[in-house]
Amino acid sequence: EALGSMGNDAALAVLSEKPRQVNDYFKQLFAQVTNPPIDPIREEIVMSLVCPVGPERNLLSEPGPSHCERLNVRHPVLTLEEMNALKGKYIKPDGSVGFSTHVIDCTFPAGSGPDGMIH
Repeated sequence: EALGSMGNDAALAVLSEKPRQVNDYFKQLFAQVTNPPIDPIREEIVMSLVCPVGPERNLLSEPGPSHCERLNVRHPVLTLEEMNALKGKYIKPDGSVGFSTHVIDCTFPAGSGPDGMIH
């Protein structure tokens, strides 16, 4: 049985308005069968959980000190200590502020239910 790839965007034979061969009705596409979870531990060669934080500079411009003003967080789950370090202002060696952060409160009282999320 032939398997299609994730890049195959042809309409399914059942949904097609054009006549199709009988065997097209029995073809299964890979993404319809299974979508395995991403496993960063076993697939560390081809994927990374590193999250760059800060402004991204133009890759085509001449490299300079401004290209180094990004933090690379090793994983998206932070400890309280790491979160407090990110919330603080980044001070450059020359004493100027590199970038600053702002905390957005996304909480609401649990007793207010779904209406509490709206207000």
